[in-house]
Amino acid sequence: MSNLLEKASILITPTAYSDGIIHAVKGGAPADLDFTRGSAGTRVNAQGLIENVASGLPRIDYTDGVGSILLEPQSTNLVINSAEGFYGNPPASSTNTISPDGTNNAYIPIPNSTSDRYQQSIPAGTYATGQKLTYSWYRKRISTPTGVSVTGDLNIQILVNLTELEVNNARQIQSDINGFDRFEAVVQVIDGSLSSIFRAYFGSVIGAGNSSVAYWGHQFEPLDYATSYIPTSGTVQTRLKETASRSGLSDLINSPEGVFYTEIKMPSSIVYNYWLKLSDGTNQNYIAIVFEETGTTTGRTTTGGVTQSYQQHTSDYSIYQKIAISWKLNEFKMFVNGVQIGSTDTSGLVPSVGSLSQLQFGYNINNPKFDGNVKGLAVYPSLTDEELTCLTTI
Repeated sequence: MSNLLEKASILITPTAYSDGIIHAVKGGAPADLDFTRGSAGTRVNAQGLIENVASGLPRIDYTDGVGSILLEPQSTNLVINSAEGFYGNPPASSTNTISPDGTNNAYIPIPNSTSDRYQQSIPAGTYATGQKLTYSWYRKRISTPTGVSVTGDLNIQILVNLTELEVNNARQIQSDINGFDRFEAVVQVIDGSLSSIFRAYFGSVIGAGNSSVAYWGHQFEPLDYATSYIPTSGTVQTRLKETASRSGLSDLINSPEGVFYTEIKMPSSIVYNYWLKLSDGTNQNYIAIVFEETGTTTGRTTTGGVTQSYQQHTSDYSIYQKIAISWKLNEFKMFVNGVQIGSTDTSGLVPSVGSLSQLQFGYNINNPKFDGNVKGLAVYPSLTDEELTCLTTI
């Protein structure tokens, strides 16, 4: 694999330099990606703790143990005290323990009623009918509940004007963030003209078995999946979207053939088509890897505004994939996780030599929607089938 990396004309890896910038290796020399995010954000750092990253700086996230470039859309945390959570019926008391951010601000509620719960109210007219919202939280068991058993030790029930997408649909989405696991539950607004109430009961769970559970990092956001933690302290907070791109690459993508490669994990549920794209700055000539909202990953080549090759693979977005698109006049291939997808497409033109000058996370500059964890991205002048298999093998 190291020999393959040496062949890359462009190689982007999630390496955090002392200046906090993501670098792209261009023929052995680093060059910064153009990056924007107009607010602070959080990441899991190399020590396994959640930390803040200042506005305008990219995030190298180690949630999975290995660094990846984290890009996310705008989202808002409606919980005004994210460390403690907002109570509908407060516990008799609580104690504190060390949280995923390394400070003593996780709460261990001591309930005195089965009605003790976290609660979020949504005024009428805030969201349209059918809007999906996701509640997420971090949980650490101090002593295991022996009574009621529910996912994440919160019982999502007795909702008002909200319906769960599935009964007891809470699921675990992260493991062992400083000893805590993270969970999410997705609900949907029934009637946007009415007020809504979300309830997550802990009194009926941890109070039933004389157990002790720590909760932290409460987040309620108007998306159908949980994004990275958005800390709040007294007010609602919004993390703005982030974008990444690089232009001026025509001298590095100057072969009549090539390979576009990435190792990537997408959100388990996406609402847009997300693009990784090499182009001439227009929508007329490009090589692209597209993650479609239908769950299909496609490799696309367009020349002169006409689609030349379209190859597709049904994907599991919740796990990392290694994907390579190989293009050459009358020869197009797609490899995913060490296997060629379908047969070689033997008919089609390619963009002219030197015309591919721009790398874009998103469809184009005006539509930079992209959401995912990118462990690596590279462009090669060409690779054999054996090398493509090796490159993409998990």
